[in-house]
Amino acid sequence: MLHTGCDGFRGFTCSLRSSGEFWIGKRKDRHIHTIQHLAKPSVIAVVSVCELFLRTAEGVLAPALGGRHTLQTYFLPEQPAVNLAAMDLVFCDSIARRRVQASNLAEYRVVSPETLDMVSAALRS
Repeated sequence: MLHTGCDGFRGFTCSLRSSGEFWIGKRKDRHIHTIQHLAKPSVIAVVSVCELFLRTAEGVLAPALGGRHTLQTYFLPEQPAVNLAAMDLVFCDSIARRRVQASNLAEYRVVSPETLDMVSAALRS
């Protein structure tokens, strides 16, 4: 696993697997399925405290967007709340979540459960 610092968020580190996956694993198919089954052309947002994650999400979601949907990314390292209620679908990381207002929000974790387990085990040692 490769760790890449995300500038602007008090030392927060994004975990990027060598395969280019963050939230992708088991959730990738669910998120792509959600996009592919939107009833009408939609504006989709991805919000994160990690620029690297946003770039990765653009590449992962691009095939599902086709020419039908539009993707916008929002980098929120330490900005105040943002209102994205006009978006049809918003994918938001759990760190930026408290600053995002959206009617159709799909929250994801930037840090995998495996990484949380490793950190927890290290803290217990």
